[in-house]
This record gives sequence, C-alpha cells and structure tokens, in this order.
Amino acid sequence: MIIQNKIKISSIKNNFIAFIAFTLPLNKNLLPLIIIITMLLWLFEAKFNEKYQLLKSPFFILSIGFYLLHLVGMFYTNNMEAGSFDLEQKLSLLIFPLLFFSDPHFNHESLIKVLKSFVLGCVLAGIICGLNAFLKYYLSGESDVFFYAHFSVIMHTSYFAMYLVFAIILLLFNDYVIRISTLRALILMFFILLIVLTSSKSGLFSLGIVLMSKFIYDIFIHKSYLRVFVLFTILFFSAITIYFLLPKSFERLSEMKQNISNSRSEINTTTSRIAIWKHASKIISKHYLIGVGTGDVKDALKSEYDKQTVSEFGEKKLNAHNQYLQTFIALGLPGLLILLSLLSVIVYFTYRHKMLDGTLFTTIISFNMLFESMLETQAGVVFIAFFLMLYLSEATKYIRTKNTNIVA
Repeated sequence: MIIQNKIKISSIKNNFIAFIAFTLPLNKNLLPLIIIITMLLWLFEAKFNEKYQLLKSPFFILSIGFYLLHLVGMFYTNNMEAGSFDLEQKLSLLIFPLLFFSDPHFNHESLIKVLKSFVLGCVLAGIICGLNAFLKYYLSGESDVFFYAHFSVIMHTSYFAMYLVFAIILLLFNDYVIRISTLRALILMFFILLIVLTSSKSGLFSLGIVLMSKFIYDIFIHKSYLRVFVLFTILFFSAITIYFLLPKSFERLSEMKQNISNSRSEINTTTSRIAIWKHASKIISKHYLIGVGTGDVKDALKSEYDKQTVSEFGEKKLNAHNQYLQTFIALGLPGLLILLSLLSVIVYFTYRHKMLDGTLFTTIISFNMLFESMLETQAGVVFIAFFLMLYLSEATKYIRTKNTNIVA
C-alpha cells in the first residue's frame, strides 16, 4: 500500500514537472507556486536513501556549484539586501538539479511529456499575443501593436523569442514531440512568424543558427537533399513575403547595423550595450579574482556609469546585458569558469548521447547570454535552469546509475 502511494505521488510529481514546462511561456506569477508544490511532492515521495546515492554524482555537484558560489559571494558583499534577492531569484539553480538528479524513474516518456507541454504552452502564448494584438488593432487602428514589445505582452521580447526558438528546436530535432508531420510543420511556421513579430535581434539570429544546423544535419547525416531543398525554398519565399508584408519586423536589424557605427544611442540599443560592456570590463579588471560579491554588481556598475558621465544607465539600474560579464563582475574568474564548464559539459554529454535538441538548446542559450544577463530575471533563470538540468540529468543518467551501483 505504501509503495503504491509512493508510485502515485511520483506520477503526480512528474505531471507537475510537465505543468511547470507548460506554464513557463504563460504565467510567471503562477510558476513559484507550482514549483513549491512539486518540491513538496518530492519530499512526500521519500526514498531519501536512494536519492542521496544519486546526488553523490559529480555532475550534480557541478550543477549546484554555480549557486553555491553565489552563497560564498555573500560573505564579501556589501549590499546584503540585493544579494539575498539575487539568491532568491536564482533558487531554481539549486531546486532543479535536486529535483532531476535524484529521480531514477523520470524516463523517456516523462521527458517527452515535458517537452510536449512546453511546445503547447508556447502555442497558447502565441495565440494570446496574437489575439491581444488584433484586439488592440481593432480599437486603435495602429499597426505597431503587431511588433516588438507591443506584441509580446506576456514577457520581454528577448525571452519570448528564446522560448520560441527552443520550441522550434524541439520540432525540428525531436520527432516524438509532435508526431503528425503536417501539424508539426504548421506549428513550426507559426513559431517562426511569432519570432519575426517580436523583432528580437538575438531571436532572429538564433533562429538562423537553428535552421542552418537543421540544413547541415539533414545534408550530412540524413542525406535528405530533397527535404533540405523543399524546406529552404519554403523558408526563402516566406522570408521575402514577410519582408514585404511586415517590413517593421526587420527595422531593428537595420537599426543595429546603423547604431554600431554611431558614437551614442538610446538606451537598450546595440550601441548602449557596447558601452555597458566597456564599463563592465573596467570593473572586471579591478576585481577579476573573486569579483565584487553577489549583491554588489549593480552598485559597482552604477558607480562606474557615474564616473564616466553616463548616469542615465545608473538611473535605469541596467545590468551588464551579458551573463558572462555579469557573473565575472559578481564572482570573478571562479564564477565564470563554473558557468562555462557547466555549459560545456551539457553540450558534450547531450551530443555524446545524441540528444541533439539538448545540444542545440545549450548552444543557443550560450549565444543569447552574450546579449542579455539571462540569469538575472525569473523569465530567464527558471527557464534555463529547468531545461539545462533536465537535459544534463538525462544525458548523464547511465553514468550516474553505473557509479551508484559501484558504490552500493
């Protein structure tokens, strides 16, 4: 009877894990509650001895190492309030490794359910954004409601585009997610249209990387030349059609090209990011060994902005707009090395075990971190921690199980 109850609890817990994936693109306010319930089910599930053996894996230690280093950074930070908030914000980097690495019964079917749930959540999020835009257009007659921040009403365009790019990766490299090819193609084109409407520069570049990877994969691995030709033709003519019908969606790319050659531009443009990176590099040069501490990054950046007479950056409390620089400022070289090591390990093991969706996902995340401090917001850190830990735990499951058997 007790065993049956534990099995039921495990099943419910796995359903909640899938619910987390579904909710990610839809409602950030609901996510903390779902995560708390999932962790309570993890506790009620018991099996602590079995979980403890699995958590002795070096991969788990590496996974939580990044969060633990933020705890260490609290010992020499001055702004304890900001540091405490940062630890709370990044709690997913501790919770999800604990959740995924300690579950020996999270199988392939459970993984597919999670991935399907995420794709479905993205579809629903896209429909909500589209309906909202049409309603605003009906009321105002302004076409701007279909583009950029006006269109992406659930979250910032960079994060929404990143979610959609990952969903496209799942559709292109994991046939189990949507088995019906026609439906998969329709959803794929819908997601591409949504990315264009978000006008996210990093999203469009990421999409290009994904599509190019698909072409290369089909040509050199599957030898599917006809499929590549058909897909390329469809995408080419679709791009031309979108360019002429929705020219505003490409304006931000033109803006980026123009701003790179200018000396000064409006906050949040490409030029502003470059300026912020230069200021961040100056801080790093002074604190490259251990950083300024978990809670002092924004204070250090604001001080540097004020010195360089760009106080508008400080007034906006802008972060480094680059996760690698952000981590380098906070935790120094050890923090940067752990972050890079974690990303590299995930790429290696997902590729080794032919989980190409996980490999490409990690690559895209690594690319997007060049332009946004994605672990500094809930929309970024929960999404990234959830799927990175999911893929790493699955890709290393055989090795972890083997090591556990040896210890036992």
